[in-house]
Amino acid sequence: MDNSKDLSVDEVINRVRVEMSKRGEASFRTLVRTFQRFDKDNSGKLNVEEFEAGLKACGLFLPVVHIKMLIRKFDCDGDGLLSADEFYKALVGKLNRRRLAIVRQAFDKFDKDGSGVVDVEDLKGEYDASRHPAVLAGERTEKEVFEQFLNSFDGIGGNNDGRVTWDEFQSYYSEISSSLPFNDEYFVTMMENAWKIKEKMKIVIDANAEEAKKRDNRFRKIAALIKEKVDQKKKGNTSSLNAAHQMFKFFDIDNSGMLIYDEFVYALERLGVVMPELESRALFAAFDVSNSGRISYDEFVGAVYGKKKQQQEN
Repeated sequence: MDNSKDLSVDEVINRVRVEMSKRGEASFRTLVRTFQRFDKDNSGKLNVEEFEAGLKACGLFLPVVHIKMLIRKFDCDGDGLLSADEFYKALVGKLNRRRLAIVRQAFDKFDKDGSGVVDVEDLKGEYDASRHPAVLAGERTEKEVFEQFLNSFDGIGGNNDGRVTWDEFQSYYSEISSSLPFNDEYFVTMMENAWKIKEKMKIVIDANAEEAKKRDNRFRKIAALIKEKVDQKKKGNTSSLNAAHQMFKFFDIDNSGMLIYDEFVYALERLGVVMPELESRALFAAFDVSNSGRISYDEFVGAVYGKKKQQQEN
């Protein structure tokens, strides 16, 4: 992983999340088991050395400064130890509105009395694992996925009480959701196929609008970050556009006068912005107004400063 030191704790968590999501949903469970192995006293807490060793065992190599940032963030009682459970919850994250709704819809199909608890046996004849990400990727068979699903509630990872609570069901799908961070359609289709349900359209419309708003806010923040870096390059009477030209050259590695996707992503990572491919491609498309597959200097400046600023200084 990138060893950049000037990241916020949320950015560090996001980097770990992105790395984990690349490896699929099973990687999150592997992390849990690894932390349990390094938690010698079964306290649910890890010191710096244990936490670092656990991350390395999962192929995650963070600078010590980032590890200490995470320890401070998830030190719940001031004893200098990281709460593995709180870190894991932050890493997995919450289901967004649309995903939560389809997961709830699936659970409610079996929770006839609204008690928030269903029997494992009621789920066995209904669960279809054929569209599970791990099955489609060839990582596991349908039988293996189904067994893991049941073990989440009654087995290795469960409590063997023969029941599934809403919290357990939601937690299971939060883990899967983390491996599909920017693909709501895929997640929803998976749920529909697995549980033989159909998503309610009002939820789709409302959730899509909400996600679009979040994405636009995220893109504006990234553009603002680039603008901040541009302004830092201004010296004396140097104009904003001259400084922007220097930043464009920073992105334009091959000096072609146009930015391709790989140059764009590489430069963003050097600025400390790391995101999953689906999101970075969406950001690239937002800059690429002409839809040419490349970002021109004018498009770059327009995205960072806005068209009015560009026209004023031209």
